[in-house]
Amino acid sequence: MSKKNSIILILFIFLLIFGGLLFFYFYNGNTQTKNIPAEGNTPSNPFGSNTTNRTSTTTQPNQNYNYNNSNKNQNALRQLYAYPISGSVIFEKNDNTNIRFVDRATGNIHEILPSSEETKRITNTTIPKILEAVWGSTGDALILRYSVNDDDKIDNFSAKIKSSSNTDTGEVVGKVVYQNADQIITNPSGTKSFGLTKIKNMGGSYGVISSIDGSSNKQVFSSEISDWLISWPKDNTISFVTKPSYQQEGFLFFLNTDNSSFQKVFGGALGMTVLVNKDTTKVLYSDSSRKSLRLNYYDVKTNTEKNLQIATISDKCVWSNKDKETIYCAVPKYIPGSSYPDAWYQGIVSLSDNFWKINVEQGTTELIYETGVNENINVDAMDLKISNDDTYLVFTDKNNLSLWGLKI
Repeated sequence: MSKKNSIILILFIFLLIFGGLLFFYFYNGNTQTKNIPAEGNTPSNPFGSNTTNRTSTTTQPNQNYNYNNSNKNQNALRQLYAYPISGSVIFEKNDNTNIRFVDRATGNIHEILPSSEETKRITNTTIPKILEAVWGSTGDALILRYSVNDDDKIDNFSAKIKSSSNTDTGEVVGKVVYQNADQIITNPSGTKSFGLTKIKNMGGSYGVISSIDGSSNKQVFSSEISDWLISWPKDNTISFVTKPSYQQEGFLFFLNTDNSSFQKVFGGALGMTVLVNKDTTKVLYSDSSRKSLRLNYYDVKTNTEKNLQIATISDKCVWSNKDKETIYCAVPKYIPGSSYPDAWYQGIVSLSDNFWKINVEQGTTELIYETGVNENINVDAMDLKISNDDTYLVFTDKNNLSLWGLKI
């Protein structure tokens, strides 16, 4: 074989090997999952693959979607508070929508109206290093969770806002509750709280329910499982989902607080996170899919489910207060290939969201706000809350824990 032919053969073999490596890399999902429009030069949409790893009945939604080529209200999205917060609540007071939140560094409580540019501090009680503020629905009572002496100990302080007759700012008064609790939630009425505690060394967990001020304690739950994520969608029902990981199947349970019965609802999806609606008849859940995310809907009454063809996590959604079939979600413009939801929870991956309205039954979707068109920002939205009339969304930016509002 001539020297020239040998060189050509070597180059050919090299190209074959290089091409094979490229194919292996992309085939294994080490790329970004982009939410690409189905047609035309329209804004990014969240439609993904129709494939499913679920074995139960799955129906596909109609892909009826609506794009806003420009945001209807250019001033709809705005930052309400630039500093880190520990938790917020949106509620009705004197026929007005009000927002209250806790400054993470000082523990001071602030208030703002969606229509106002002014933030008002309503308490001056300093409680530093607030890790989480768990609000009652009425906006006047909350549980402050803060670190003690820079160690692993967390104190939980049940607080009420006490106004002052001498100044515009009041104070928070209350007492320490649930001293060893790892998670605390409040019921929709804002009158009760539930503390979940891990049993150290032995494993397992137990739960105690009480009034929001910490009185009338009663144990209503115990389990051999230690790691749960809990929420309280209905006054007599607490939801439990096994702690999500891309390597483990998740399961959802309902605890009836009237009789302490504990019932499995459904499960089996890897990396499963859930969002239960207010009457516990519908469940929005996300799961891991090929180094990305997939959003699904489960009907508790009919035991059926469907893939919504949307790539986001249920933690970025909220159920409508006006329409039982509607959700509002922050949907990433693209999703870097990684292990979800772990990578997002751990802060390894940060996402940049647009905001969508979705009908879970019909499968219709509408882009209600595209970020970056009227402002140079990226927001990674979490902890979404919505006003009673569905006209205003409040959320926290996971990047810096600042507070944002979006007029729908």
